[in-house]
Amino acid sequence: MTLIEKIKQANRNNDELFAEIINEFMAVNIVSEQQLALRFSASLPAIERWKSGAGAPHPIMRESVYKYLIESLENQT
Repeated sequence: MTLIEKIKQANRNNDELFAEIINEFMAVNIVSEQQLALRFSASLPAIERWKSGAGAPHPIMRESVYKYLIESLENQT
């Protein structure tokens, strides 16, 4: 399953899956925590919590993050 497919099929309330997707996206796209923080007006500690699964953004913000990830991946192809 591609990362795009995983994102599209993801349970939007699963914090662990959100963390897995963020980490996979960052590894594939060589995006830094700082770049994500700037993109989503989030603090670096918040991004670290997203990555560790200790926290995740509000559902509305999470949907924006997923949309950004999908668009970024689609633009690579």
